[in-house]
Amino acid sequence: MNTKMRDSRTSAYAPNSMKARVQRVVRGRRFRMDSPVTEADIHHPTDSGLLADAVRRVTRRARRLRASMTASIPIQDRARCVKRRILEIGKVLKRRTGEAVIKVRRITEELARIGVVQGRAVTQLVDAAKAQIAVLDQSAAHRVASPTSSNPPQLSNVT
Repeated sequence: MNTKMRDSRTSAYAPNSMKARVQRVVRGRRFRMDSPVTEADIHHPTDSGLLADAVRRVTRRARRLRASMTASIPIQDRARCVKRRILEIGKVLKRRTGEAVIKVRRITEELARIGVVQGRAVTQLVDAAKAQIAVLDQSAAHRVASPTSSNPPQLSNVT
């Protein structure tokens, strides 16, 4: 086994190069290494998948917003029905027939309708939140504009 390395940048000595650096045989500043590559399936975005992600994320944000509000606008979590439709698309596509394509389009249209309904509900929630913020801002402005008699404003003589 070669303890001294001729060139620390070659991949042939890569397993021994770390050992050589630790033992201070080589003071290399650059380190080149070969590594195995793991194959993975590529997940291409589809209309149905993007719709499902959008519904899930919008619902999550709406729940957070609703928790910080005093108004109680109902937000229905439609993640289960969306997931069911996505799984149904996977089952239908395994058939590989012309009828399957038509059915997938119908399911995607259902997903789009679910997204529209969820979007309307979230829009109502956002409008209610804006109204609540406006009321809070107005009451804060009112408190500043008309101070109470127990707490008179302090005026300083600035020249």
